[in-house]
Order: sequence, then structure tokens, then C-alpha cells
Amino acid sequence: MGWADALRFEQYVAHGVFDATAQDSVSLDIDFLALQRQATRRRLALVASLLTLVGIGIADVWLWRDVGRLQAEVAALEADVNARRAAARVEPAPLTEAQAKALKALSWDWNRVYGPLESIEIPGVRVISLDVDAMGGHGRVEFHMPDETSILAITEGLNDSAAQVEWRLQSVNRVGGGAPAGGGVRAVWTGVFK
Repeated sequence: MGWADALRFEQYVAHGVFDATAQDSVSLDIDFLALQRQATRRRLALVASLLTLVGIGIADVWLWRDVGRLQAEVAALEADVNARRAAARVEPAPLTEAQAKALKALSWDWNRVYGPLESIEIPGVRVISLDVDAMGGHGRVEFHMPDETSILAITEGLNDSAAQVEWRLQSVNRVGGGAPAGGGVRAVWTGVFK
């Protein structure tokens, strides 16, 4: 008989369902030791569960303690690395004037010069030479053309608003027919970069 059956039997006796003086005898087989063993097993299972939970809690505490210790070690190592980097970092010496000019020349935008030169498309006009002093901020360009009529168009093309260079006509020379250029006019413009 299980625990629930024993409780029902006690309720029946308490309500008078079974009469002790009745002629029919009722035989009940109640094993109180089995009921006690079941209760003991349940208690042991509960204690084992509680011990397991306590063990897990202790393991978590140890784990978090180790995590905290490791985080502190990592922070100390990062601070050490940052201090060593700061000690090893050497501030560069200031640039000399020549170095500053060279750096400026290396980073200079050559489209400021070539853009206007490439936009000049006049028949018979060609560039003879181009000298640019990027560090000094000035340049010189020489054109060969058939006659003087192209001078104004070349000046307007060089001084395009997007060019950022102010070009001025420096000289005009007529070239003889026996010259290698085959005659015509040579004109030189000098420019100042803005």
C-alpha cells in the first residue's frame, strides 16, 4: 500500500466507513517501513539537489574570483604595454625649411598646371618647354605658334578660373624660317601659384 492509500484509509476510519465491530473483517496490509523508506529517499534526493546547487554556487564564486583576477592581470599588462609604447615613441624633429619645401613639392597638385595646358587646343600651337618650381610657387611655359593671333587665346586658356595659377605673358619672339621649329612665333608665360 502506498502513502496515498494509507492516508485514504485513515480518512475512512475517521469518518466511520469501517466499523470495528462489524462481522466482516477488513484486512489491510500497510507497510510502514516502505513508507518510511520512500520518505527517506525523497529527503535524500532533496538534500542531494541542495548540495548540488550549493556546489554549483561555490564553483561559480571561484570561477568569478578567477575571472576577476585574470581581468586585473590583463589590465596591468595593458598598462605596461602602453607605458612602454609611450617611452619608445620618439617625437620627430621639426622640419627644416628645405625639408618643408620638399614635402610641399611632393604633395603638390600637378593638375593645377597640367589642367589648363591640356585644355588649350589651338591648331598649330604646341608646348615647347615647361618649368615648374613647386617649392617656390612659380612656373614658366613656352609655346610655339604660327603667328601672334593665338597669344590671346593661350593667355585665356592658361588663366582658367579653376587653374589656381596666374599666368602672364613674359616675351614674344619671331622665329626665322631656317630655325628647327620652322618659323612662327615663340611666346613665354610665367605663372605664380595661388
